[in-house]
Amino acid sequence: MTPEINPDRADVVNHSDPADVRGHVIAIVSGKGGTGKTMLAAEIARLLSAPDLDIPVTLVDADLGTGGLSYYFAIKQIRNIKQGLIDLLFEDDILDQSAVLDRLQPLRREPGDVNFLPVGNFSRLGPRVGGRYPSIDESSEQFVTVFRAAVTHLRRPDRVVIVDCRGGIDEEMIAICALVDQIVLISEADTTSFQASQHLMEALSEASLAHRVTGFILNKVFEDPAAVIRNGTAVFGVQSLGSIPFDFEATRAFLIGDIPSSSSVFGTHVRDALSRAYPRDVEPPIRGIWTPNDYSSLSLASPASSRGGIFLGILILLLGMSLILALSLNEPGRGVVQAVVAALTIAGLLSSVEPLRRLIGSAIGEYVKSFKRIGKGRSAAVLGFVVTILFGAAIPSLLPSISLIPTRTPTSVTPTSVTPTSVEPPTATYIPPDAFPALVEEERLVELSAQAGQESVEIDTWRQVGDISGDLLVGQDGIYTALGAELSVIQASSEATYERCSQIQDWTTRVDFMNLNEGSQICAKSRGGRYATLQVRALPESPGSNGRFVFYGTTWQLDK
Repeated sequence: MTPEINPDRADVVNHSDPADVRGHVIAIVSGKGGTGKTMLAAEIARLLSAPDLDIPVTLVDADLGTGGLSYYFAIKQIRNIKQGLIDLLFEDDILDQSAVLDRLQPLRREPGDVNFLPVGNFSRLGPRVGGRYPSIDESSEQFVTVFRAAVTHLRRPDRVVIVDCRGGIDEEMIAICALVDQIVLISEADTTSFQASQHLMEALSEASLAHRVTGFILNKVFEDPAAVIRNGTAVFGVQSLGSIPFDFEATRAFLIGDIPSSSSVFGTHVRDALSRAYPRDVEPPIRGIWTPNDYSSLSLASPASSRGGIFLGILILLLGMSLILALSLNEPGRGVVQAVVAALTIAGLLSSVEPLRRLIGSAIGEYVKSFKRIGKGRSAAVLGFVVTILFGAAIPSLLPSISLIPTRTPTSVTPTSVTPTSVEPPTATYIPPDAFPALVEEERLVELSAQAGQESVEIDTWRQVGDISGDLLVGQDGIYTALGAELSVIQASSEATYERCSQIQDWTTRVDFMNLNEGSQICAKSRGGRYATLQVRALPESPGSNGRFVFYGTTWQLDK
């Protein structure tokens, strides 16, 4: 028998430890629409229900204004969004548990235990002949009563309930926040969203609900959010759970009805925020969180186009300075002036064409990457680029003293006889091959599924393929090679360098996971004869690895 619920009671809230996510009802709110709150609520459900956490989740769309989560899932995840909370208004007994549970629908494309309760049929709230259906204003209070009953029926000790609320501030949203255990505030870094979030926190404080706010998350961030986070912590009076960079791939997934991948930039930073809010249940992500320098590459404009534009701008400046210097020091011929003016014109035209700017910028990017591989660092890349620019700048500066000097009639000079002297050839100095370190050919982070027959990688390039055609494969018990490639585990006291790997005599074609741990180093020899190393970051059984073998691979050039 379903217990009787007094709609005026506020003791439905779970007062257990807020650091535990299980058993809680969590509202996702924002001071205005468009902050990405709905996509973030869906991503939280995916992360919590994933195999590594295995926390059952129930998603509830409580947005009586737009029903954004219902329409989002209607694209691919569920079949019917017409049965939901609104329809409970017209049940004879809204407190009937079966009336709520019968309207739950599993998400079809999610492997975890995720159920969804849509907002329901909006048309039933509009006016109708005979006044059979109440208006939205008349339904708002009843909707809160229905939501209270739904929360009571959906709450389970081992399940978390995620509620997607309406964006903005109204009495209905505040009333819903009074019926949940915790509140997560979503804001953007711009002034409008920040002020709207401040007004929402003030409204929650007036309703004595500010203590239920777990923290705030900055979403769709384009630049270093450190200053905004500091201001938000002071103004909102709650902790920051992190910031999420604007992710084009996640936005594209949202537009076609997919939940962004857990390994995407968006998914990685959402997991980081969850690990801050619920450290007992959620571990931090394996992938690194963005640093302030990483945001510099995030722009709506193409980075390659920006690099190309800067390069062409410098080129135009140097050509102009060379022409001015030549005119001030000499009287160059007409042909020289025409050549410099033509070069300025061509550079100006190139800078106005977007595809050409991207092409030049991409070439510069590859040039910088080559210095990174040689010097293994950003400083080496910057130094190499600066040296090249200075060298390029020196050439035009020499033109006035070389090609721009006016031609004069040479004076007659009587040639003199010069007796050649005997010059001893220089003595060749032998340089051993190991005098210079090997140059890195490829290096990157690799993740391979431990399910045999799914993925493999080519050691020469660390390029992952969706089948077993590569020469390094992963099974359930370990890693093994094919096509003549070989492996060798390096002792903990040694470093897996090129010299160390090139001296190994005892090679094998298989290494078991039981002989590895996080931090282990493995030498590899590809089928093409290149030496490489694998630095183990996570094993399939490691927490948070999602059953994948994660390592950082480095391959050296074949010839030093």
